[in-house]
Amino acid sequence: MSPMAEPLKKHWGPPAASKTMADRSQGILLDSSVIIAHFRGKLDLFQLVMPDEPLFMPLTVLGELLKDILMNADSNLETLKPLQDAIYRDKVLRARAMTPAERLDEALELSNDIYTWMLDGAKSQCGLPTDEEGWTEVLRRLQTLRRLHERNLYQPVAA
Repeated sequence: MSPMAEPLKKHWGPPAASKTMADRSQGILLDSSVIIAHFRGKLDLFQLVMPDEPLFMPLTVLGELLKDILMNADSNLETLKPLQDAIYRDKVLRARAMTPAERLDEALELSNDIYTWMLDGAKSQCGLPTDEEGWTEVLRRLQTLRRLHERNLYQPVAA
């Protein structure tokens, strides 16, 4: 396994993880050819699935689509609008279907993911070999951000 593949495996698991997730939730695993056919108007994906049926797109498929978009000289932001709308629609439907306890679990899982990314980023950027050193760097960065915010030197931009 390449040195680059190990960190990716840690975060996203093996490619079969997407299929396992789709199977467990009785959802549909989408391939890039299906997504491309949908956006080219050759098939209507939303006619083929139930409105509350979960759809999954493996990270590799997302990467393929992103590469194609970036490599296409004729692409512009407007061509991304249908994909953005579909992703937003799916997020809203999933959130509406969740119980309050499930929403809390999702929020906690997202928080854990963010802290893991912060740790991995600090270790990678600073060349730190241990998690302990990484967490020290994460804490230092968060304290710096807090000081900037308290002095009104940093204001987050509203989404």
